[in-house]
Amino acid sequence: MYPTVHMKITVKLNGEKLKSARLARGLKQHEVEEANSLLKGQLTQYENNRAAPELNSAIRLAWYFQTPLRLLVEDPELQRLFMLSNNLDELLDGILVKPIEAGVINADLRRAN
Repeated sequence: MYPTVHMKITVKLNGEKLKSARLARGLKQHEVEEANSLLKGQLTQYENNRAAPELNSAIRLAWYFQTPLRLLVEDPELQRLFMLSNNLDELLDGILVKPIEAGVINADLRRAN
């Protein structure tokens, strides 16, 4: 068995844009927190730029709001990474979402068992 390294990668989001995405959908903070497994008050901290979510939470929020992650990210280094990757959101969608929708991942798992 190989050793596992757990890294916490946080992403600074633009709190104003995050709040705008929420308000545009008529959602309350607690509704977004419940739907995205966030602790009570976490979204407030993100929207007020007092805390940065982990990358997986940032991705989950972007997908929840149906907004490309690159539009919510405030970190200039990550914005450059998204530009270099020629649209990371489409890449992630193609790798993760489309195979699940098509049943490819479930079929592969059944074959492995």
